Amino acid sequence: MAKALAIRTLFLVIVIGFIIFFTLIAFWHWMNLQEGQTNRYACVIKYQNYCLRCIQDNSCPMDWDTVAPANCEQFDITEPSLEKCKEESELPGE
Repeated sequence: MAKALAIRTLFLVIVIGFIIFFTLIAFWHWMNLQEGQTNRYACVIKYQNYCLRCIQDNSCPMDWDTVAPANCEQFDITEPSLEKCKEESELPGE
């Protein structure tokens, strides 16, 4: 009886180990996919944040290529100049 219980326990430990292992592998791959995705919304936020820093410092920080996400050019979003940021930030009537 004790031998059968030990075999069942060992089997359960192995099955649980496999489940945890494959869950961690799937989660790892999912996390890597999240980091690599570039979408238009993320690029617009990058553009707006960059412009805010340009206007606050009155000069652009020149770190467009190092800030994630990369490849925003595929959405026709490129590094703005200080003048372009100031033009876009003006409200009507100012």
